[in-house]
Amino acid sequence: MTVEYDREKHREKQKRGIAEAKARGVHVGRPIKKLPENFDVLVSQWELGEISTKAILAYADMSASTFYRRLRELRNKNE
Repeated sequence: MTVEYDREKHREKQKRGIAEAKARGVHVGRPIKKLPENFDVLVSQWELGEISTKAILAYADMSASTFYRRLRELRNKNE
């Protein structure tokens, strides 16, 4: 047996495990944080200048990059 053979066997086993987990609906990776239920209202207030980005970030407990990513997702969903 070679190292390459062992590595290939490991990768095959890993692929089968991931496929089985996906079939069961198991989420793999970093947990996705829930958005506040009123996120769209916060965004509307933010667009009107009634609330600052900093206030939304603190309220929703998210980073600026996450905020802008979720904002983009919300806008794409509404189109």
